Amino acid sequence: MDYSKDSNDKKRKEHKSPTDKVANKTGLLVFRVLITLTLVIGFAGVGAGVGAYFGILKNSPKLETPKILPNIYTTFIVDKSMKELDRLKGEENRTYVSFDKMPQDLKDAFVAIEDERFYSHNGVDFRGLLRAVYVNITDPDRTEGASTITMQLIKNNVRNLPRNTLETKLQEQYLAVQYEKMLTENYNGDVKAAKDYILEVYMNSIALGHNYNGVQAAANYYFDKDVSELTLSESAVIAAITQFPTKNAPDTGPEFNRKRQIDILEKMLELEMISQSEFDSAMADDPYTRISQSEA
Repeated sequence: MDYSKDSNDKKRKEHKSPTDKVANKTGLLVFRVLITLTLVIGFAGVGAGVGAYFGILKNSPKLETPKILPNIYTTFIVDKSMKELDRLKGEENRTYVSFDKMPQDLKDAFVAIEDERFYSHNGVDFRGLLRAVYVNITDPDRTEGASTITMQLIKNNVRNLPRNTLETKLQEQYLAVQYEKMLTENYNGDVKAAKDYILEVYMNSIALGHNYNGVQAAANYYFDKDVSELTLSESAVIAAITQFPTKNAPDTGPEFNRKRQIDILEKMLELEMISQSEFDSAMADDPYTRISQSEA
């Protein structure tokens, strides 16, 4: 007689009761039904998520023009010889300055600290986004954002965007990509020219403390000079105000500004925007002794 394990298993299977067979079939059927329901619900959830995502994008404000510009400026009153007599300021103090009047160090300082891949992404920096998610998950003491310069420009100048929600971020990302695409087309495919324009508008829009907006007003107020005359260390001071203007203003929070200024200079050196000797000279300089708090 065959007493092997395979033979015994075969005999047990052959002598299973009808009840066992029905139970097995029922169990298998229930399992298949549960799997099917799980898949259906999963696909329905994905479908609903995709539908909601496209619904959010569809409800985004329309970009009527490629020129997204701030609309509040300081008004200067002059006499016949163009001597300034007075200036009228609203909620924001801003004087627009063209891109060619801005020092390269100042442009690089903003790019280095705000959006180091600005000239290579299409409006959304996916590498930066993934890094921000990783940092925020793994280090609860740090908060890192992933807004590009283009996204910040959209947020600051496009009206009717929802504020501080997931919907806000999705719409900012969508509009940033659309805006860069639109501008590039207007510049006949010249991506660099489109990017330069975005950076120009951004640097004329950004809040830089004490209701001063834009780099020209900030240079006048903090250093009593035209933006074109800013040194490397002074440029890093101006760029360091961003993120927390009330905290990082160099006149009221020099210790916070200095820490961020050093971060900017180190990042510029890392990105080869400046040389080691330029970095050393800027680090040795003390621009805070020249803070003037002039009337901009």
